[in-house]
Amino acid sequence: MKTHTLMATVAILALLIGAGASAEITEMRKPVICMNTVVLLSTLAEQGQELPVWLGQGDGEDKSRTTLLINAKTGAWSIVQFDGTMACVLGSGVASQQIFTGPKI
Repeated sequence: MKTHTLMATVAILALLIGAGASAEITEMRKPVICMNTVVLLSTLAEQGQELPVWLGQGDGEDKSRTTLLINAKTGAWSIVQFDGTMACVLGSGVASQQIFTGPKI
C-alpha cells in the first residue's frame, strides 16, 4: 500500500513540475488573515492543537519566517508567515498527510 501511495505522489509531482515548466508566471492576490504573532500562534496551539513541524527563514531583506503547523490527531494544518510583531495565515486545511518518510533534511 505504501508503494502505491509513493508512486501516486511521484506521478502527481511529475505532472505539477511538467505543467509549471511551460506555464506563464501569474501574480495572484488573495486575502489573508493577519494579527499579532503571539496571539495567532498561541491561538493555533491552544484552540487548534496545531504544533509547528517545519520552520523556514526568508532570505535577503526578507527577515520573516514561515512555519507549517499540524494537529497530529485531526490532520488540520496551517501555514503561517510571521515576524516579531505580525503573523499571517497563508493557507490552512484538513487531512494533512506526511508523504516523505526518508532521512531528515
